[in-house]
Amino acid sequence: MFKISRSLFILLLYWGVGFVLTHIPIDNQGEPAFRNFDKVAHFGLYAGLSCLMAFWLGTRSSRFKAALVATFICALYGLADEGIQYFIPSRNASLEDYAADVLGAIFGSICYLFLDKLLSMRDAQKPVDSPVK
Repeated sequence: MFKISRSLFILLLYWGVGFVLTHIPIDNQGEPAFRNFDKVAHFGLYAGLSCLMAFWLGTRSSRFKAALVATFICALYGLADEGIQYFIPSRNASLEDYAADVLGAIFGSICYLFLDKLLSMRDAQKPVDSPVK
């Protein structure tokens, strides 16, 4: 039977929801709450994607390599994502959106490095249970 890790399940779920949200046609009636809201959304989506991907990859490789690979994969995916949006009615491909994707991916990987370091420091401070004699 195929077994999937919790970190991979969360990553795939997040990625799937993000894919759907960025590829459904939108109704452009009304103005967003603030200018360039979509850039903030792109940044946040890719920051989360990169961080989750790095956590998953970090179980298989070094911390820095996981962050680097996650950033690279998210940058490539962002390029493909923007290219696909070109063909979706009411969506458009934009270099500014791609820049927000890449910056978000970099930020997410930096967050991963920081959080993983904090978690490993916390785990190192936990007392080890000694066997009962």
